[in-house]
This record gives sequence, structure tokens and C-alpha cells, in this order.
Amino acid sequence: MGTRDVEVVDELAPLDGEPVVQNWPFDIFRRTDVEQWLRDRDVETVVLVGVATGMAINIAAYQLADRLFSLIVPSDCVTDGNRELHEAIMSGIMPLISLVTTSGDVIAHL
Repeated sequence: MGTRDVEVVDELAPLDGEPVVQNWPFDIFRRTDVEQWLRDRDVETVVLVGVATGMAINIAAYQLADRLFSLIVPSDCVTDGNRELHEAIMSGIMPLISLVTTSGDVIAHL
């Protein structure tokens, strides 16, 4: 998108055929077929990562939980420019609707 802070890291770039969903305006299900894509593949658990814990991650987590997906949020794979907001969400909200863990734990359980 032109801003280094939000560019995709090469190691995390989508593979050929992987869907890329634009999460704007902070609704991963609006105007996308991501829910159907997940259901068609019998996905039950989503690992949610990204930036803007206070908006994008928080809202996506609620949307996924509302649709009864199990949710894992690796704490070392989400961030926000507002550190206090990030910490409040990660300690106060995310544990209520997701399993908060680390990327190492997620990888170990693949």
C-alpha cells in the first residue's frame, strides 16, 4: 500500500491461490465471500493476526466469534500504535472470545 509499516513481510506473503481479503472498513465479512470460503473448506478455527488491535483485530475477532468460529490470537502477531489500547484488548477482551497464545505455540500444534 506504499507504507512500509503495513507492507506484507515476504515470509508471510500469500501463496498462489490463497485468498487475500481487504478488511476495510473494518469488516472482514462485508462485501467479501470469506465466510463462504471458510465454510466450504470446513474451517472451524481461525488464527487471527495483523495490525490495529484496537480496530481491525478486535472487530474481526468479534465477527468470527459471532459466527461461531473458534479463534486463536497469537499475542506476538498482533499490534497497535496505541500500546495501552492494545494491552487492554489483549488482556481484557481477547481472552473472553479467543485462545490467546504465541506464534511458537501455534506452530508447535500444526
